[in-house]
Amino acid sequence: MGAAVQTAGQWIAFDPTRQGGCYHCLGSADRDEGLGGCAALGILGPVAGMIAMQQSLAALKYLLGAPLPWGVVHYADGWADEYSAITLTARPDCPLCGGGD
Repeated sequence: MGAAVQTAGQWIAFDPTRQGGCYHCLGSADRDEGLGGCAALGILGPVAGMIAMQQSLAALKYLLGAPLPWGVVHYADGWADEYSAITLTARPDCPLCGGGD
């Protein structure tokens, strides 16, 4: 999964066995959607390319059998040239990974 808006973006490779969570674990369905997306906020073109490049590299690693950091959300700020990462965990209330409560 990859996403970008304004000058920043994020990407993650989800574990097929859902040991490290899934897309639903990134946020809840009732989160505030009023923040705007690419249409409202815009996106710096090279940022979209930077995120797509990282996704392509992850896909190549997977296809070639190289180690891949499953479930790690990578964040890149293209304007500040800063990178960070956090490990995603399965939420207990996730209908796919957790108990489904």
